Amino acid sequence: MVAHHDVTTICNTQWGTDARHVTAAMKNDAYRLYNAKKVAKRCCEIDHLTSRDVGGADDPSNLWPQPWAEAHLKDRVETEAKKRICDGRAELAEVQRVMADDWTRLYTDWFGPLPAK
Repeated sequence: MVAHHDVTTICNTQWGTDARHVTAAMKNDAYRLYNAKKVAKRCCEIDHLTSRDVGGADDPSNLWPQPWAEAHLKDRVETEAKKRICDGRAELAEVQRVMADDWTRLYTDWFGPLPAK
């Protein structure tokens, strides 16, 4: 789910310093929905499918259990996505769509092949 943010709001908000509204219950629901179990250093951090950096909402439909091994890679995509949206190299709606569908496509388009696991 995408919140209704425009490019100006996205580019002028310091995401991570604003209020995040993901509750423990929402995180537990995401684990259940994806049939995942929290395992130290393996699975998972509850993350936004469409990152908050590009207008993703703190909503249960936008949360998923992201394997720890992928977390830093997706963080890199999120940071780059905001930069590209704000400097006009990427369209907000397209980035949101692709990020929610398969963030790894953005990674490979922008940085090359994913590192071997």
